[in-house]
Amino acid sequence: MTTFSTEDDLRTALRQEATRAALPGEDLWVAVRRRIVRRRRYRSGATLLVSAGAAAVVVSLVVPTGPPPSHRELMTPLSYQQACSREPNVCRPGTTGAVPAVLYRTLHLPGVAPGQSCPATPGGNSSNPYVAGQQYGAGPVWMELGDRGHPSRGISVLGNPDTPGWHAAENVWLVAPGYQGPFTVRGARIDGRGTVGFGGAPTSAAFVEPPAPDPNSSRGWRFPPGTIWVTTPGCYGFQIDGTSFSEVVVIDMRAPVSRATLGLGS
Repeated sequence: MTTFSTEDDLRTALRQEATRAALPGEDLWVAVRRRIVRRRRYRSGATLLVSAGAAAVVVSLVVPTGPPPSHRELMTPLSYQQACSREPNVCRPGTTGAVPAVLYRTLHLPGVAPGQSCPATPGGNSSNPYVAGQQYGAGPVWMELGDRGHPSRGISVLGNPDTPGWHAAENVWLVAPGYQGPFTVRGARIDGRGTVGFGGAPTSAAFVEPPAPDPNSSRGWRFPPGTIWVTTPGCYGFQIDGTSFSEVVVIDMRAPVSRATLGLGS
């Protein structure tokens, strides 16, 4: 099995396998599992496994060091070209066009009063044949998180990548075949101060998926991988906007701790 060192390598491998997985009955992720190990490195030296498809898919996230960008420095992509430059290989070559204004609806995230608990969105363990992990949302676009946590309580444990000032959550956006349009994802901490970024490094204020087709797809399903970056643990709301829908998912993002501390057992 080959080990890839960056998210770009993972996406390139997904795109290559999408063109190769033409054998009758062979699922794309079954083909990918033979080649990809996705590993995220932590300052503590621990390794977090992210299960995708029927296999543990882990990416070694190699990101630049140095001061983290401020919220004002995060770019909001206004074109697919800008978005694709921040999420390489999420797009097919030559993808162009402006991001529709409807995908930047006013955020309608809930508020959290002092002392109020995080109104986290209950989730579950995904049962689809393409991505395994914590699944949140009602669709047609679901948030799939691969980190440890308690999905029924909307809890996900953050990791500490080699980027000063940031925690990270590895994720995949699962899109049903019935929706072939574009979508955006934006987020904010709703119980205090904190910044949300997206991209191979925390450089974008929004994740943007262009209209289908997508290089990360099989049988009409799309599953572009990505990373969610946050500056502090806390209660975070994420708004997923398509051309015909808008949904909010709230995740209680916890600092890296032991499973026992979370009440998840050993």
